[in-house]
Amino acid sequence: AQLAMVNSHSILGLLGLGVIAASSVAGLGLSAYFQITFNGLTINLVPFVSLGLGIDDMFVLAHTMSALNDRSRSVAENMRAVMCLAGPSVCLTSFANAVAFILVYYVPVGAIRQLVLVLMISVLINLL
Repeated sequence: AQLAMVNSHSILGLLGLGVIAASSVAGLGLSAYFQITFNGLTINLVPFVSLGLGIDDMFVLAHTMSALNDRSRSVAENMRAVMCLAGPSVCLTSFANAVAFILVYYVPVGAIRQLVLVLMISVLINLL
Protein backbone atom coordinates (compact mmCIF):
# COMPACT_ATOMS: atom_id res chain seq x y z
CA ALA A 1 0.00 0.00 0.00
CA GLN A 2 2.87 2.39 0.75
CA LEU A 3 4.49 1.78 -2.61
CA ALA A 4 1.22 2.55 -4.41
CA MET A 5 0.95 5.89 -2.58
CA VAL A 6 4.51 6.79 -3.57
CA ASN A 7 3.87 5.85 -7.21
CA SER A 8 0.72 7.96 -7.39
CA HIS A 9 1.87 11.29 -8.81
CA SER A 10 -1.29 13.10 -7.75
CA ILE A 11 -1.02 12.00 -4.12
CA LEU A 12 2.70 12.72 -4.08
CA GLY A 13 2.10 16.18 -5.56
CA LEU A 14 -0.63 17.04 -3.07
CA LEU A 15 1.46 15.86 -0.12
CA GLY A 16 4.44 17.84 -1.42
CA LEU A 17 2.28 20.93 -1.82
CA GLY A 18 1.05 20.50 1.76
CA VAL A 19 4.60 20.25 3.09
CA ILE A 20 5.65 23.34 1.12
CA ALA A 21 2.63 25.31 2.36
CA ALA A 22 3.38 24.26 5.94
CA SER A 23 7.01 25.34 5.60
CA SER A 24 5.88 28.69 4.16
CA VAL A 25 3.58 29.23 7.13
CA ALA A 26 6.39 28.17 9.48
CA GLY A 27 8.72 30.68 7.83
CA LEU A 28 6.19 33.46 8.31
CA GLY A 29 5.66 32.40 11.92
CA LEU A 30 9.38 32.30 12.63
CA SER A 31 9.73 35.74 11.05
CA ALA A 32 6.99 37.05 13.33
CA TYR A 33 8.75 35.42 16.29
CA PHE A 34 11.95 37.32 15.38
CA GLN A 35 9.78 40.48 15.27
CA ILE A 36 10.45 41.27 11.62
CA THR A 37 7.75 43.75 10.69
CA PHE A 38 5.48 42.72 7.85
CA ASN A 39 4.51 45.16 5.14
CA GLY A 40 2.42 44.95 1.99
CA LEU A 41 5.24 43.40 -0.02
CA THR A 42 5.90 40.78 2.62
CA ILE A 43 2.30 39.72 3.01
CA ASN A 44 1.57 39.62 -0.72
CA LEU A 45 4.80 38.19 -2.14
CA VAL A 46 6.29 35.81 0.41
CA PRO A 47 3.66 33.06 0.17
CA PHE A 48 3.86 32.93 -3.63
CA VAL A 49 7.63 33.15 -3.92
CA SER A 50 8.11 30.61 -1.16
CA LEU A 51 5.62 28.22 -2.75
CA GLY A 52 7.22 28.69 -6.16
CA LEU A 53 10.71 27.93 -4.90
CA GLY A 54 9.47 24.94 -2.93
CA ILE A 55 7.50 23.52 -5.84
CA ASP A 56 10.57 23.83 -8.04
CA ASP A 57 12.49 21.64 -5.59
CA MET A 58 9.56 19.23 -5.41
CA PHE A 59 9.51 18.89 -9.22
CA VAL A 60 13.20 18.00 -9.23
CA LEU A 61 12.67 15.35 -6.55
CA ALA A 62 9.50 13.95 -8.15
CA HIS A 63 11.09 13.74 -11.59
CA THR A 64 14.09 11.91 -10.16
CA MET A 65 11.78 9.60 -8.23
CA SER A 66 9.80 8.69 -11.34
CA ALA A 67 12.99 8.20 -13.38
CA LEU A 68 14.61 5.93 -10.78
CA ASN A 69 11.57 4.12 -9.47
CA ASP A 70 12.53 0.47 -9.17
CA ARG A 71 9.78 -1.76 -7.82
CA SER A 72 12.29 -4.40 -6.77
CA ARG A 73 13.74 -2.01 -4.16
CA SER A 74 12.00 -0.78 -1.04
CA VAL A 75 10.61 2.73 -0.74
CA ALA A 76 13.47 3.65 1.60
CA GLU A 77 16.06 2.46 -0.92
CA ASN A 78 14.35 4.40 -3.72
CA MET A 79 14.25 7.54 -1.58
CA ARG A 80 17.91 7.10 -0.68
CA ALA A 81 18.79 6.92 -4.38
CA VAL A 82 16.64 9.99 -5.16
CA MET A 83 18.25 12.02 -2.41
CA CYS A 84 21.74 10.95 -3.51
CA LEU A 85 21.06 12.15 -7.07
CA ALA A 86 18.74 15.12 -6.65
CA GLY A 87 19.45 16.18 -3.07
CA PRO A 88 22.65 18.12 -3.82
CA SER A 89 20.99 20.18 -6.55
CA VAL A 90 18.01 20.98 -4.32
CA CYS A 91 20.33 22.01 -1.48
CA LEU A 92 22.51 24.08 -3.78
CA THR A 93 19.61 25.98 -5.33
CA SER A 94 18.05 26.67 -1.92
CA PHE A 95 21.40 27.83 -0.56
CA ALA A 96 21.93 30.05 -3.63
CA ASN A 97 18.47 31.58 -3.16
CA ALA A 98 19.20 32.29 0.52
CA VAL A 99 22.55 33.90 -0.38
CA ALA A 100 20.84 36.01 -3.06
CA PHE A 101 18.30 37.20 -0.50
CA ILE A 102 21.11 38.05 1.93
CA LEU A 103 22.83 40.13 -0.77
CA VAL A 104 19.60 41.95 -1.64
CA TYR A 105 19.28 42.82 2.06
CA TYR A 106 21.98 45.45 1.51
CA VAL A 107 19.72 47.44 -0.82
CA PRO A 108 18.95 50.57 1.23
CA VAL A 109 15.15 50.27 1.03
CA GLY A 110 13.39 49.26 4.25
CA ALA A 111 10.49 47.38 2.68
CA ILE A 112 12.85 45.33 0.51
CA ARG A 113 15.01 44.48 3.52
CA GLN A 114 12.03 43.15 5.44
CA LEU A 115 10.85 41.19 2.40
CA VAL A 116 14.16 39.45 1.77
CA LEU A 117 14.65 38.62 5.46
CA VAL A 118 11.30 36.84 5.54
CA LEU A 119 12.04 35.15 2.20
CA MET A 120 15.43 33.96 3.43
CA ILE A 121 13.87 32.44 6.54
CA SER A 122 11.14 30.79 4.44
CA VAL A 123 13.68 29.31 2.01
CA LEU A 124 15.81 27.92 4.82
CA ILE A 125 12.76 26.42 6.56
CA ASN A 126 11.70 24.90 3.22
CA LEU A 127 15.16 23.38 2.85
CA LEU A 128 14.86 21.66 6.20
